[in-house]
Amino acid sequence: MVKKLLLPLCLLCILFNSCKYDLYSAFYRANNTDARTKSCHKLLPQDSPDATLDTYSVAVFSDIHFGAKNSIRHEEAFLAWLQECKDEGNCPEFCICLGDIAEHGLKKEFEDYNAFVKKVETLLGDGKVYSVLGNHDLFNNGWQHYHSMVFPYESFYTFKTQTFSWYCLDSASGSLGLNQYEKLEKLFAADPAPKIVMTHIPAYSNPFDSLGYFSSQNTYEADMLLTLYAKNNVKLVLNGHIHQPYTNDFNSFLEITVPGINETGRWSVITVNEKKGTISETVISR
Repeated sequence: MVKKLLLPLCLLCILFNSCKYDLYSAFYRANNTDARTKSCHKLLPQDSPDATLDTYSVAVFSDIHFGAKNSIRHEEAFLAWLQECKDEGNCPEFCICLGDIAEHGLKKEFEDYNAFVKKVETLLGDGKVYSVLGNHDLFNNGWQHYHSMVFPYESFYTFKTQTFSWYCLDSASGSLGLNQYEKLEKLFAADPAPKIVMTHIPAYSNPFDSLGYFSSQNTYEADMLLTLYAKNNVKLVLNGHIHQPYTNDFNSFLEITVPGINETGRWSVITVNEKKGTISETVISR
């Protein structure tokens, strides 16, 4: 009896889910990774953080999901915290959003995100918000909006600070894909600097959280990627997607899963010492 009911229930779940995301997106997330990552975009100095700073902090939040229903919003708490930091003279140098900006990939949701980013950047002064593409951002062909509306308008990009190289990877379709991996491998080989990687879906995270379902499901790619990090002076990998915080120490680098800001009311502050090449994390809760 249970087996007979299983298929109809699965089909119903897809049908109801498609009411939110359209039927096409229920089966396929528009635009493949290779099409989005034909090259790694190198940010110009004016679009990059201040490369003269020795020590600074970076506010990192994830899974803000503009447009989500039945979700407690925490962006005002984040803005209030940022105002306190500014008043105390210890404002972060810049911010990172680790993906799932939009809930359904709709233009209005990206507009709401940009309005929030404008408020954040007003408090930061010269700092910017660097965004990462998430799986929800692809729903309803959301890539077309992301690509035209969300700074820096690319899903695969890099920038430099004084010592560190920062790389944003596109994992929104659940895989880096062979082309992006090969490009990353070549970039890493030509770049001896210590590295910080930003991506949405973890290569590895807490296996006891949903039995590891929200980590990379391509274990071969995950193993290859973690090995690439270990061999190429990666010091930190930042990811979201799971909504719950988790830190994994791979000896040569840390993988930090940043909590979902709306689900938990928490975000992370990363303190970077460029001279010493050190990084530390503090989780903020409001």
